[in-house]
Amino acid sequence: MTQRAVWLGWLLVGCLCWAQQVSAHDWLVFGERQVFASLVARFDPPGNFRLVLHLDLPTNQRRVLLKHLRAGRVLRMQSPDVDLLRFTPGDAQYARALTGTLYAPNKPGKAVTAHTFRVRQTLVFAELDPFERAPKALSYTAFGAGREWYAAKVLLGPPDFDQLLRLPKLPRTVHINTALNNSPKLAKNALRGASVLYLACIDPCERQP
Repeated sequence: MTQRAVWLGWLLVGCLCWAQQVSAHDWLVFGERQVFASLVARFDPPGNFRLVLHLDLPTNQRRVLLKHLRAGRVLRMQSPDVDLLRFTPGDAQYARALTGTLYAPNKPGKAVTAHTFRVRQTLVFAELDPFERAPKALSYTAFGAGREWYAAKVLLGPPDFDQLLRLPKLPRTVHINTALNNSPKLAKNALRGASVLYLACIDPCERQP
């Protein structure tokens, strides 16, 4: 009975992961006053990167997009083929633009808008290794600007889950990177009030033990 329950559990996880499978060029777009895009993480090449970009649009287009993103909404974006390594900070052929079609959440066939974004900066860039062991302790990389800050879960290897957090406002004297990386007390306070923007297992998390 116990063995059967274990197999049923893995089957359920496999089904959930299958539902989350995406192409290497699927993104999560979010922001309140600014626009950010996070590549939907996976461990299989060619999309095995933790990649977060700070994007920009002309003022009128940004205003329209931010209305779609209000209240912590996250939009899916599909982009055409692009070499993800061109978003490596300092790359000689650094990609300065990203074109994509944005879709309403939970409605993959309903396009909201399409844009060509200017890439202001690569905020997070890390290559994921499918043979690395997942970390035992949770850790996060903070990114943002002004008083708008987010955190992306640090990913190493499967099985693991992807998570994006909206961090609460901290006093202006506290720098969020300092809070998360150097001060356990401040980090605990910052994460305590965080809200979850995105949470999903990462393909392939359906592999058997």
